[in-house]
Amino acid sequence: MRVPHLHHGLRAIRPTQTPSGCRTFLSGIPEQKIHLSHTLPYSQKQLYDLVSDVSAYHRFVPFCTSSKILSRPPPGSGPDKPYRVELAVGFMGIEQRYVSNVFLTPYERVEAVAADESPIFTKLRSVWTFKPLATPSDSSALRNSPSNPLTKPSNVSIPSSPTLSASAPPSHPAPQTQFSLDLEFGFINPLHAALSSSSVQRVSQKMVEAFVSRCIQIYGNKDGVLREPSSKPSS
Repeated sequence: MRVPHLHHGLRAIRPTQTPSGCRTFLSGIPEQKIHLSHTLPYSQKQLYDLVSDVSAYHRFVPFCTSSKILSRPPPGSGPDKPYRVELAVGFMGIEQRYVSNVFLTPYERVEAVAADESPIFTKLRSVWTFKPLATPSDSSALRNSPSNPLTKPSNVSIPSSPTLSASAPPSHPAPQTQFSLDLEFGFINPLHAALSSSSVQRVSQKMVEAFVSRCIQIYGNKDGVLREPSSKPSS
């Protein structure tokens, strides 16, 4: 199976490095930060449900070979009570396990922070956020809603559009949700730090492609989110 490519709508991945004062103690290589975002034709809940299902990460997250929930917060707990999750990652012949605390804010945010006893990372924090975007029909409905304070009652009769047939089916555009992923990480092992520094952009791209592919697998391909890779090199 060929890995599909994202449309050009994907915003550029911008890996950045923290100031020199944030260098890790052993490696001397700065901790790294990545920010990326994209808009997909799925609901906020649909995207949140995929990312919050941490036990399924090994099925689609690149380089994740195992994902297991160790403990759950008590029922009724707020978003400040984490899940404890054990993850195994393998990359370039290196495989390690670590425990992450995962904080869930339903439908809005998923934050994962590597536990203090991590044997791999000086720091690892990922934050997914999900923001629903108004569709054109939503905006029109809001403008014409009686509860809209900007809408004044009027006795003027507005004729129907002659271009629309009375029997035409209503249009229901797909929901649009913008997701953002922010990563901050630093490695204890200098070798791991050097490897990540040279491949961070490629790994980040694979993460986004894997997430979108998972959306299509679970929810279907709406509005052609992905396309087959072109045989021509990109300009």
